[in-house]
Amino acid sequence: MKVYNIDFNIRSNQDMSKRTRIEKSFSDTFDNAKRESKEQRARDLLNKIKAIAKKLTEGGKVADIEEYQDSIKEYLSYILENFYIVKQQHSFFTGKILTRVEIINQEVAELAAEFLDQQKNNLDIVRRLNKITGLLVDLMK
Repeated sequence: MKVYNIDFNIRSNQDMSKRTRIEKSFSDTFDNAKRESKEQRARDLLNKIKAIAKKLTEGGKVADIEEYQDSIKEYLSYILENFYIVKQQHSFFTGKILTRVEIINQEVAELAAEFLDQQKNNLDIVRRLNKITGLLVDLMK
């Protein structure tokens, strides 16, 4: 008959607990790095839009307007893809599909709202220029 050391089993449980903590720590670190990377990319896109907006206010070109619009689309797409969850549910009463957007990161949502508020005048200018361009295109038909 062989007798096993009970202390050995305790150590192995402690080792398993330590390994779990290390794995969790790595996972948390990795998640934080991913989140910070996403937030940095959002800030970079935002700074790009601000630079283009500054060029527009200083007498930009039509190409700058298109670049501004494309940059806004890229920024909003990035925000929606990385910081929001879109959920669809069937309504029990009406039978319709309800779409719900849940905010994952409130700070980024506030940043996006602040940016849109700051860029309101530029967006109005772009909207008017697009309307004028559309009218000019209609005249050519």
